[in-house]
Amino acid sequence: EPIAMLFISDFRFRGEVSLYQGLLVSTLFAVFKGIAALFYLSAWFAAVAFYYLFFGLTRLFLVRNYRKAERLEDKDDRLLRELHGCRQCGCLMLAVNLGMTLMAVQLIREEHTVAYPGSIIYITAAYTIYILTLSIMNVVRSKRLNSPILSVSKALNLAGALMSLFTLQNALTSLIGREDSNFRLIMNLAVGTSVCASVFAMAVYIIAHSTVSMKKLERETPCT
Repeated sequence: EPIAMLFISDFRFRGEVSLYQGLLVSTLFAVFKGIAALFYLSAWFAAVAFYYLFFGLTRLFLVRNYRKAERLEDKDDRLLRELHGCRQCGCLMLAVNLGMTLMAVQLIREEHTVAYPGSIIYITAAYTIYILTLSIMNVVRSKRLNSPILSVSKALNLAGALMSLFTLQNALTSLIGREDSNFRLIMNLAVGTSVCASVFAMAVYIIAHSTVSMKKLERETPCT
């Protein structure tokens, strides 16, 4: 009961729980895609599984930095540690986005279509709706968390949701516009470019904002 009340009343506690929840969901989804890749012998599923595995590792890196920051007693030291972790996370996001961009380019150039056998498309659609809705809500409320790492974790949620949206869009357009290659090309170009550009912009903003905040904090912190 006390934990339930804390979850309801404490935004920061909810943000911390969400950080671990996101790590768990990303890991499970990577495992699910990996199993699907082995079962259906799909190179695309394998690529998506690798993406989410790396995505999960980025979340794990955030968790480790958050736990290290929480062990520090000085408030400025905790903030500096979190900002340092956020900047490194932004760099990892650039690497993730590079892989995502290469996947999108390959998909568009080779006119590859993602076909989800059986019920996989419904599981993917459910995951996309879940993570997209959750990420938008959390990004809006992230400033109240008063923690750079917890706020950045919300940006990671949004990046993951956008990737899910891109793969789902490809599957749906392949199903709906099976006979219209121009329609598929236009949709893949539009959505793929928007997703990759959005994740790239988020990563650059995280790196720049963390760097500026770190320099500002170092100037304001008196030397001992």
